[in-house]
Amino acid sequence: MIKTFTKLFVITTSLVLGSLNLFAQDEVVNVLKAKEDAGKLAQAYLNPFLKGFGTGLNNGWFQTAKTHGLGRFDITITPSVSFVPTEGRSFDLKTLGLSSNVRYSQTNTFSPTLMGDNNEGPEVAVYGKHPVTGNDAELAKFRLPQGLGFHVAPAPMAQVSVGLIKGTEVGVRFIPALNMGDAGNIKLFGFGIKHDVKQWIPGMKLLPFDLSVMAAFTNLTYRKGTELTPDQGALPKSEVYNQSTANQRLEFTSKGFMTNAIISKKISVLTVFGGVGYQSTTSEVGLLGKYPITTGVNAVGNKTYEIVTDPISFSNRESSSMNLTGGFRLKFAVFTFHASGTLAKYPTANAGIGFNFDWK
Repeated sequence: MIKTFTKLFVITTSLVLGSLNLFAQDEVVNVLKAKEDAGKLAQAYLNPFLKGFGTGLNNGWFQTAKTHGLGRFDITITPSVSFVPTEGRSFDLKTLGLSSNVRYSQTNTFSPTLMGDNNEGPEVAVYGKHPVTGNDAELAKFRLPQGLGFHVAPAPMAQVSVGLIKGTEVGVRFIPALNMGDAGNIKLFGFGIKHDVKQWIPGMKLLPFDLSVMAAFTNLTYRKGTELTPDQGALPKSEVYNQSTANQRLEFTSKGFMTNAIISKKISVLTVFGGVGYQSTTSEVGLLGKYPITTGVNAVGNKTYEIVTDPISFSNRESSSMNLTGGFRLKFAVFTFHASGTLAKYPTANAGIGFNFDWK
């Protein structure tokens, strides 16, 4: 059962992170040509995806406020999607503080983010100085990457929860380091703890609902090799590019933390639940290794390249907000189905299935 959930998680995650694969393989060739402005363009393009994916990692930790009895457990899989707001679907080049070497039409300055519309961005030209004449020389011209065409960031999730003593339950999300071939390598670990608080409040134990608090964190890392070779006809300015020692790679890390107060009520096979709390996410993206980037022209007009190390590396640490969750769970024998929604800066929705071995 766990192996099946793991395979499904890996397959779905590889599809989700396929968007980063495209960025690493196709779009990066163009964005890196913006030299010192490449990081600004990459961050503006990827940030909404990073926020949405990170928010999704925080979801699906609970489907009831009731904690498992000692040794009793459940296994669940909960795909979730985060809805990217309108302001996260495009960015304005004029607001990025780009250098004067990057030029574009002032009448077309908006470009889609990864979670934006399936339209190409504006055309951008990168200039440098001719070493003899001192005039501006065009080094590259390209269009900024298009969006995926949909405005949700999915995040699949599977976990096991086990009851301990004193109304305490722990949950674990764990995918060991796995090689997914051309899709890259992925590793995930998450840990959560839920505790029944009714038992500590005089008189509340008799009330017909369950009440608990919980906290959890999730950490996902992803790595994939990339390959960028010198532009055709470009000559080395000093160091010659050596692919065998370049160690080009995309690295992506997403960390999520959440805490919630949860209330639920069970009526026959139906459990309705709600929660209020706080969540935060941190994502880091790096295009690391040595990359040959065209940065100038020589005296006779031939383009020249330089080796740039770790050209793109940035963090998104802005995704934190209060959240309000509501949902339901249906339990038939050991089989469960659940669905919920969370109101936050990036709203999320999820639905999933599980196997619950708690006969209490």
